[in-house]
Amino acid sequence: MNQLKEIKKRQDKENIDQLINTTNSVIKNSVDNLYEKANPVIIRQNEQYLLPRNLKIGDNVLIYDIDKTGEVLSEPDRSGKVLVRMGQINMRVDLKNLRLMKKTENKKKISKLKKSLISKSARKASTEIDLRGKNVEEALIYLDRFIDQCVLSNIENITIIHGKGTGILRKSVNSHLKNHPNVCEKRMGVFGEGEDGVTIVRLK
Repeated sequence: MNQLKEIKKRQDKENIDQLINTTNSVIKNSVDNLYEKANPVIIRQNEQYLLPRNLKIGDNVLIYDIDKTGEVLSEPDRSGKVLVRMGQINMRVDLKNLRLMKKTENKKKISKLKKSLISKSARKASTEIDLRGKNVEEALIYLDRFIDQCVLSNIENITIIHGKGTGILRKSVNSHLKNHPNVCEKRMGVFGEGEDGVTIVRLK
């Protein structure tokens, strides 16, 4: 019985020692992780880098020692430092600590944004515009914007409502459309379309 008790005590002690070691290891790893987060400066070896050109305002750069990106806000001062915006923080960084970044990612984002805007325009664009009540100058400005939006949205046929009235607006609109680079052909409306009160246009 005494031997069995002794064996059990040894096993319990070994289990406790193992648990302590495991706990200490977990605590050490957690502390190391917290330290890395609190002190993000990375020691990196790449001192041979030379900027391919002089930095300009608006350039995207990598702040090498902390591995963060930013945007150049100023040209280098006499001490060889430039002002860099990193998020909402502005800081002066030595030129030796900066790496010029390519703008490929920005171009991709801009391209996606343009496609998104064109897609939204296509959903929102109407095929007709009502210019009644506007003076000639104002009407032509609205008309040009409307045509540009329709071209972006791949709309081919549009209806311009100018009304009959004195005919001044109708004549001005039709005269303007004759030399418009995005207009393929135009005609007055027929019965059921609005007749002389509208102009039907086919865009290029």
